[in-house]
Formats: sequence, C-alpha cells, structure tokens
Amino acid sequence: MAAILVANKRYEVALDEAERLQSEYDAYWNALNAHDRDTVVTAVDDALAENTPEATCVDAGIDPSIGGYVSCVVTFGHPDLVPERTVAMTPKGRPSLKQLPKTDMNNMYVAAMASTVLAAVREALAVAPAADEIRVVVVRDERAGGDQRRNRGLCAIYTGVFRRRQMEGISWRTIDTEAELLCATGAELIRTEIARSVVPLGTDAQRRMAAVLRALSDPEVEEGDGID
Repeated sequence: MAAILVANKRYEVALDEAERLQSEYDAYWNALNAHDRDTVVTAVDDALAENTPEATCVDAGIDPSIGGYVSCVVTFGHPDLVPERTVAMTPKGRPSLKQLPKTDMNNMYVAAMASTVLAAVREALAVAPAADEIRVVVVRDERAGGDQRRNRGLCAIYTGVFRRRQMEGISWRTIDTEAELLCATGAELIRTEIARSVVPLGTDAQRRMAAVLRALSDPEVEEGDGID
C-alpha cells in the first residue's frame, strides 16, 4: 500500500511539472507568434550564438506596411583572413602552393561573407515564425587589416533586407551566394573595379548605421535602434 501511495504522489508531482512546463512552452510559442520584441530578440540571438556566432540580433518589431521584422548584425573579418596561396600541382604532378590572384582572394572573401549572412538569415527566419523579413548589416573593423593607415574602426560593408518569400524560393544546391546577397531588397555592397576588393559603404550608409556601430563599439549603448 505504501509503495502505491508513493507512486501516486510521484505521478501527481510529475503531472504538475509537465503541466507547468507545457504552460511555459505555450506562452513562449504564443509570444514568438505574436512577434513580441524581447522574446524574439532573445530567441534569435541564442540561436545565432550557437550556430552563427558572427551574427547577433539587435532588434525586432512590426512595421505596419511590411509585417514582422528582425534586425541582425554580422561582424565579419578583414580580407586578410583569406589565404594567399592554394594547393596546386606542378607540371610533373608534384603538389605545390600556388599564389592566388588578388581578384580570386576577394571573390572567396565575398563568398564566405555571403554564406555567413545567408546562414544567419535562415536561422533567424526559422526561430522567428512571425518575421516577414530579416534586416542585415555586415560590419568590419578597418583597423584589423595590414594597412596601418586604416583607422576608421567599425564600418558597414554590406546592408540588405531578406524577405521570407524570397528565401523560400532559393535553390540551395545551385545558389550563387554573392548574387543572392545582391538580390536582397536595398542591397548595398561596394567592390573596386580592378581587384574587386570590398570597401566600406558610403557616407550615407555609415550615417544610417551609426547607432548600430556605436552600440557595437560601446556595450553600454542600449539596443533597439534597429536597421533601416
């Protein structure tokens, strides 16, 4: 009899705990579907931290003319991160290291950046079910390169808005990552004519991103300014 009473008690405790957890999960899911700002920002930021650590979520909200949006910032490295040489074979079939043309290095840099951006966008859309678009800005520390004349600190090098419908139509097996980056609404990416280097966006773009850049440079600055 005592064993039955203990078992019943444990069952009741477990049932109460299951109901409590279910209630919490329901409230959380409802908040995500209602696009509650704090819930969405935390959920997206946690997901990005786990799978795309270069990105962070800085804002979420509802635009009456568009719907739910999420704003993300991707902090990407300098082109110096691309190796200058690649594996090749000599005419006699021996392995060697071949110097990469500057243009190829810059193309690899853009492909890596685009892949990171698209991964962050997919992650955000998966976690925020009520988001209709993901607004992205990519920033780079211009002091990180080998050119000591660079002293601009954080600068925006790309910005674009990705719509859920657009992302759902992508063929991921045949995707051209740079082309997809440029297909985003309001996409801005500047590459030089000769070596195709990625350079910081113009003054207007830097001014629009000023609040985001300040927040990244100074952790005491509050989030929530968003990305236009």
